[in-house]
Formats: sequence, structure tokens, C-alpha cells
Amino acid sequence: MPRSPKKLPLFLSSKEVDIFLKNIKRDRHLLGFYLMSHAGLRVSEMCNLKVGDVNLARGFMRITGKGSKERIVPLSSRLQNIIEQYLTKHGHNLTPQSYLVGLNRRTWHDMVKKYAVKNLGRRDIHCHTLRHSFATILYDEGVQIERISQLLGHAKLDTTMIYAHISLEQKRDAVMVLDGSRFRFLRRIVSVRQRHTDMSVKNSSQLVGREKELRDLNDYLKKNVSVILHGPRGAGSLQFFGTSISVIRRLSVLKSLKRNRLLLK
Repeated sequence: MPRSPKKLPLFLSSKEVDIFLKNIKRDRHLLGFYLMSHAGLRVSEMCNLKVGDVNLARGFMRITGKGSKERIVPLSSRLQNIIEQYLTKHGHNLTPQSYLVGLNRRTWHDMVKKYAVKNLGRRDIHCHTLRHSFATILYDEGVQIERISQLLGHAKLDTTMIYAHISLEQKRDAVMVLDGSRFRFLRRIVSVRQRHTDMSVKNSSQLVGREKELRDLNDYLKKNVSVILHGPRGAGSLQFFGTSISVIRRLSVLKSLKRNRLLLK
């Protein structure tokens, strides 16, 4: 019997994660959410994380994951600042053997759902959603899938490959949107604009018999008007910004009122 396709996990975008983390009053809750969304910790790993497992001086955490396997997770500057602020306020009550945030899985699941409803208006967000979001954002930013697998503590790379599938679905959706006529028009405009290059005449000695055209060209450039030069080959060459461009046999001016550009043909 064929296996049913694996369902893609739910995740938040980087912007949605930031919105989720806003206006959280309790320091413990804020730190816990950061550990899941900015370090990819499982909720059980976060609950069991001790103060002594965090090395702020060297910027990493020692995480004990499934099967008692240990891994090293670097701290981003943002997460490190949150931990430092938390320990500055509450460190006097903690020892190296104390749990950093503690509590239990059920409590954290309830807290995530509470703030997801409050800040995002959604009821489908769970602790693991924050972990999925961490991995998906990293992959979209170009981090190698092998590195993400190590950060998440996956025993098999196949488990991490699910985030590649998520990114592929996002790209496919983007392609479908770009098929619309409006986006084809915008893409054509961007393409035209990218071909416009501001140029200045650096060496006019090679322009033989083109004194009038050269004066006209320099007049436009002095007025800060962008120009495009094009025409048939065969009359020598001169340098514009170090790029060899064929000298034009004939020049005529077509002014575009909308874009304030001059097209020399």
C-alpha cells in the first residue's frame, strides 16, 4: 500500500515571529519563546535547559536532545541579549544547576496558544511551530540544509529535508503569482530600467567627424539627463565607463516626457 505524502509543517514568517514576540510582559515567557524561535529548541529541550548549559562568554548553548544526544547551538546576538537581560534581573535566584526557564510542556503549549491568539489572531500555532519557523527562515536565507540539521539535532538528514519542500512550495506560489499580467508588466519595466546606464564621455579624441553629435551629447550629460546610445557597428569605438561602445553613424533625439530620459538613435 503506497505511503501517504508527508504533510508540510506549519510555520511563521520572520515578520510574523516578530509580531508574535511583541508585548510579552513576563521575562520567562519571552525568553522561552526566543529559545524556540531563535535557536530551534524543542519544548522539552527548553524545559530541561539549565543555567550552566549556557556559555555567554563564548556564545553557545549545550543542548541535550532526543536519546540524550548533546549538540552545540550558537547564540544569535539577539538571543544572547535576551538571555543576558534575563540573568541580570533574575540571576540572583539561580544557580548553574537551576533550570533557565523550566515549567512543563503543557504550560508552554498553553502560553504559545494564548499569545498566538492575542498577537496574531491565530489558534493553530504550537511550540513546534516556532521551531519549524526557525528552520524554515534559515533555509530561505540560504543556510545549508546540513547545518540546519545539526542545529536542530536531527539524527537523519531526511528529517530536515522537509524544510526544503516548504521553501519549494513558497517559490512555486511566487511563480504562479508572477504569471499574472500585472506582474509581467512590472517585470518588463524593471528589465528596461536595469538596462539604462548613466554615462559620461571620458575620451573624445577618437570621435572623428562627430563634433556636433559630441557637443549635443555633452550638453545632455551636463544637464544630468541619462542617455542611451545605440546604432550600427563599423565606425570605430570609444570608451564609456571603461566599456567599449560602437560609435554611432547617425544620432537623433527622442525625448520621453514621462521618464525625463533621452533615447539617442
